[in-house]
Amino acid sequence: MKAYAGLGEQGVALDWLRGLLKGTLAPELLDVAFKTELDLNGPEAATRLMRDQLRRQPTLLALTRYFEAQAAGLAPAPALAGGGGEIAADAGETADSDKATEVTAIRDLLQLRTRNLARYTCRECGFRARLFYWQCPGCNRWETYAPRRSEALG
Repeated sequence: MKAYAGLGEQGVALDWLRGLLKGTLAPELLDVAFKTELDLNGPEAATRLMRDQLRRQPTLLALTRYFEAQAAGLAPAPALAGGGGEIAADAGETADSDKATEVTAIRDLLQLRTRNLARYTCRECGFRARLFYWQCPGCNRWETYAPRRSEALG
């Protein structure tokens, strides 16, 4: 993405990433696609991208990113000026505030619970770690971690 950004071709790179997401998902790829979509096209586009991803391949990471995009899109609306519509405006603001509170709470809970998921598992002994190790800390064997992260619980 940095190379494409240097060329001013972020849109081309984003299209390429979207195409890759239709195949087998790598969590790192999802992170880059989400961040790029959010930066280039805003929260609504990032929400659509994550909604599509959840339909194709539901994962906790995609769900977390979906709610991050939702929360980013819930900016406080400017107050309405004038009389007569203040009661309706207050009710709308309360509903928006309630939705923002709900979305933020869901996002925070998902981030808290997925942060500590084991992402890499040793093929030899089953040792799970958030970081990739060339040598397993559990059995001391070399290159026993798969090169891709997983979201397996337990």
